Amino acid sequence: MSPDLTHVEFANENESFANTIKSDFEDENNWVITVRFYSLLHYVEERLQSHGYNSRSHRDRKENIRNCRYIDNKVRKYYRRLEDVSRDARYECILMDDEDVEMSAETLEQCKDALGFGDEEGGSIHKYST
Repeated sequence: MSPDLTHVEFANENESFANTIKSDFEDENNWVITVRFYSLLHYVEERLQSHGYNSRSHRDRKENIRNCRYIDNKVRKYYRRLEDVSRDARYECILMDDEDVEMSAETLEQCKDALGFGDEEGGSIHKYST
């Protein structure tokens, strides 16, 4: 059975949903951050799959991120940052504020750019654009 969406399409859906949560439910910062992390997860997974890696779990993905020579330290750092704050939001009962939400948006955009999924209208060639 083939998937209905690519990882990038699913990541885009998650981003739109995170923005909807933020605009419609102001006090749901924890969910905004969580959904942004899962959006980033799908961008990373798309890049991993384009180089022959397949992740069946978070543990597999961490190992693949570590082993894939096409994923650099900058991407690893962004992924870990958003993963950690998302985990705090989901499991540690830490209420996230607007600054945390802003950081999640910036981290997502920085990682997308580093992975080559940033603003494509700029027309730039990226090292991952193969």
